[in-house]
Amino acid sequence: MERDRYTIQKEYGQERINHYVERFREGLLSELRGYKQWVTFRTEYDQKGKPTKPPRTPRTQRYADPSDPSTWDTLREAVNALRSGEMQGIGFVFTDIDPFTALDLDLCVGNNRSVNYTEQQYVNYFNSYTEISPSGHGLHILIKGKLPGQNRKIDNLDIFSRGHYMTLTLNHLSHTPSSIEPRQELLDSILGGSKPKEDIIYQPLPKTNLDLPKTNLDVDDVKESVYYEYLTNPLLQRLMDGHWQGRYPSQSEADMALVGILLTLTNNNAEVTRELFMESKLVRSKTFRKWGDSTYLDKMISQELSHMKQQK
Repeated sequence: MERDRYTIQKEYGQERINHYVERFREGLLSELRGYKQWVTFRTEYDQKGKPTKPPRTPRTQRYADPSDPSTWDTLREAVNALRSGEMQGIGFVFTDIDPFTALDLDLCVGNNRSVNYTEQQYVNYFNSYTEISPSGHGLHILIKGKLPGQNRKIDNLDIFSRGHYMTLTLNHLSHTPSSIEPRQELLDSILGGSKPKEDIIYQPLPKTNLDLPKTNLDVDDVKESVYYEYLTNPLLQRLMDGHWQGRYPSQSEADMALVGILLTLTNNNAEVTRELFMESKLVRSKTFRKWGDSTYLDKMISQELSHMKQQK
């Protein structure tokens, strides 16, 4: 992709703005719009290539603090901050002022767009606004109700009512309400040790293939999204440009970090990850070295995919 950075960033920024504006106009998350508790985010990566999404202040793009209201802003400012293309999305900070609680289910959506059975039961049980997370592999449920104390974790369910922010994609999970429903009684029941049961759900929902938005993009689209990420992600830039010294003990560890990042960005597409890695300046003779019935590069990709699968 030879187009300049400014053009690509502006295009992606406008695409994101259009997405959010369209979804808000449809009435999604109207309950949150009046609160001045909005932030933005962009994906960053730690030294091992694990993605993180720290919140940022919309007007300055500096890091935001979920405990400092001066670093939050209005929904309008958060969406406008996407215009530059530097930010990838928006998020909402949950506080004692608002009546909402967020429930985060991580790594529960498979590549076949089906939801794991246990997490599906939580979706059924709370039967409130649910959306797909930025990774495409998690779910966010929003309810009206509050935790009585500190934020909690139950099995694969993270629950928080205050001092925490959640990324919001507005990629609404069909078959769930488009509104944030009052569920204090159900929240109290879960906190008391109850488990979701089909006989206490509000409405029966399908257990598999919940018509999630497709995440399989054309190969060229996937590559272009990675090229865009390269323009805005310092760590990806360093690794693709071969600058690993001073950050990693060895180039092999840098290789694995880049593989992890590329797999995340390509939705675990091994073929595209291989092609993109070959465009990096980390390529060397070892990259093609035979490793059993495979090569060093393909072995790294296989190992990282296996590691990601085990984490699920």
